[in-house]
Amino acid sequence: MRKIQLLPSLITTANLVGGFLSIIFSMQGNFTIAGWLIIIAIVFDGLDGEVSRLTKTSSDFGLQYDSLADLISFAVAPAVLVYKSFLGVPTRLALSLITLYVVCGALRLARFNVQIVKTKDKFFVGLPIPAAAAIVTTSTVAFHSYIIQFPALRFFPIFMIVIAYLMVSKVRYPSLKEIERKRPFHYLVAILLILALVVIRSDFFMFAITFAYVLSGPTRMIKPLRKFFALKDQAGRTSP
Repeated sequence: MRKIQLLPSLITTANLVGGFLSIIFSMQGNFTIAGWLIIIAIVFDGLDGEVSRLTKTSSDFGLQYDSLADLISFAVAPAVLVYKSFLGVPTRLALSLITLYVVCGALRLARFNVQIVKTKDKFFVGLPIPAAAAIVTTSTVAFHSYIIQFPALRFFPIFMIVIAYLMVSKVRYPSLKEIERKRPFHYLVAILLILALVVIRSDFFMFAITFAYVLSGPTRMIKPLRKFFALKDQAGRTSP
C-alpha cells in the first residue's frame, strides 16, 4: 500500500527533474533538448494525476508537491528557455517578459489549488500552466526549426504578455477529463490522431495543437457576445 501511495510522488518527481534538466540544457544552449524535456515533464504531470485517481491516493501533500514541481517545470524552465534562445530581444524587455510569465504562472498555480474543489474538473479558470508552458516551448522550438526568427522577435513580446494574462484571467478552458467522460470514443480518436500527427512532424503539429487549445478559451466567449449584440440590435429596432 505504501508503494502505491509513493508512485504518484515518484511521477511528480520525474516532472520536477525534467523541468530542472531543461533549465540546465537551456543554459548550455541545447534548446531542442530543453524543449523536449519540458514536454516530457508535461506528460509526467498528466500521469501523476491519473495514477493518483486510479489508485485513490490523492492527498494534500501530493497537491502541494505537484504545484511546486509545476512551478519549476512550467514557469521557470520555459522562461529560461525563452530568455536564452531569443538573444535578439533587448535584455531589459526579455527580463520583464519572463518575470511577468513566471509571476503569472505562480499566481495561476496558487489560484488552482484554491479553486480545484469548486470547479470539479469541468473546466479550468484561466489557461492551465502546462498548456502555457507547451505553447511557449513549442513556439520557441518551431520558430528555430523553421528559421522564422524575425517575425517571432517582432511579435514575441506581445505573445508572452497574452499568455501570461490568459493564465490569470477568468477565461474558461475545457477540461480533458470532462471530455473523456462525456465522449470517450471521440476522446480516444482525438488522442490517436494527435499522436499520429506528432510522430509525423512533431515540431509543427505540437505547436499547432497547443495553439488551438489556447485559442479555444477566448473563442468560447464569442458566442455570448454575439447574442448580446443581437439582442441589443433587436431592442434598437423595436424602440420608437
